[in-house]
Amino acid sequence: EYSAHLGPIAMARWALGGSHLITTGETDNAVMIWKCNVDDAIQQATSGINDSIHNDKQISIVSDHENNGIGTARLGSQPAVYDSLERIVYPSSNAIISFDRTKNQTATFQHHDMSISAMCVSKSRRLIASGDVDCNTVIWDSQNGLALASLSESRQRGGISILSFLSDDTRLVSISTSEKRNTICIWTTLTGEWSDAYLHAFTLGGIEKAAAACFAPVDTQSSYSLVTSGRNYVSFWSDEQSNLVLSHRLINENVVSIAALNETIVTGTSAGLLLVWRDKDIVDKIHAHNRAVLQLITCPDGLVSASEGIVTLWSRALQRIASYEVATTQTICSLDICTNKSREATMKILVGTESTIYEISVVTGRVTVALIKYIE
Repeated sequence: EYSAHLGPIAMARWALGGSHLITTGETDNAVMIWKCNVDDAIQQATSGINDSIHNDKQISIVSDHENNGIGTARLGSQPAVYDSLERIVYPSSNAIISFDRTKNQTATFQHHDMSISAMCVSKSRRLIASGDVDCNTVIWDSQNGLALASLSESRQRGGISILSFLSDDTRLVSISTSEKRNTICIWTTLTGEWSDAYLHAFTLGGIEKAAAACFAPVDTQSSYSLVTSGRNYVSFWSDEQSNLVLSHRLINENVVSIAALNETIVTGTSAGLLLVWRDKDIVDKIHAHNRAVLQLITCPDGLVSASEGIVTLWSRALQRIASYEVATTQTICSLDICTNKSREATMKILVGTESTIYEISVVTGRVTVALIKYIE
């Protein structure tokens, strides 16, 4: 019996035909891969197991308490997303885990040397961006895990805290946060393939920590191109010849989440309100939740919001369609959606917390556990 984990084992699974065992720790937030010495009979008996691991760099241990001390940094947003094949993708230390429930297979991709601190998926689901505590950002193909671009800017400090794609997949905003300042980078591609990625704009974002960021809708003539928010502020940024200029700032609105809906921006506040913005003016206020609106995401029906233990689906007119209770005391750290093939209806909602990933069926209203022990 081996006792390498610093506490109970949360999950164990055979892989590679039974020659290796993967374990995750409940206390130490570690993923360990064990090579097993088995005889031919056991090897033959386990050779039919379908679990497999694919990684473009060989790893044996991914741990928060090892990894040269870098594992002490914690994820800011604990993201969990669907890729283009409806696999569940999430970060674990400096690796990305992709889980295919239909085949019961797990793939591991390692594009970072340091712990991952932010991650997002593009609207097309073709691209995933991940950023680490050393301010390196990688854009990679969600289907095969291949890195398409590696982005870094020496003026960014403190680790990437926010990543968000423009809805047409041609731009990416990365925000880093340190004790002294925020920095904002907008990266772009001319061809859409991201092999030609370059830094389009850079600016200092102020000393207040950014909680969320969102591009303005691409099909509108907004006077701003980017919105950022945090404690007691909402900032509107205009793009003037590759320079980000702060065009408007509203004080005394504690905004913790943002999404673009139709021709408007919708922000969620710590008081449970949805604020609807047209250009730079609030045109509507909706009481959405009794507590903070922690997450917002656009969907074909309209919008999905999350508060403590409650996820709500809204129409495009911001009429409440349905609310779902997620049986957790942990903070909801991320939302994502899965649509039908025509992308005209929301079918599933993915809800990420610190230790569990839940899935909501919009058709039946059923809430199920998709993954237990979400690993940081």
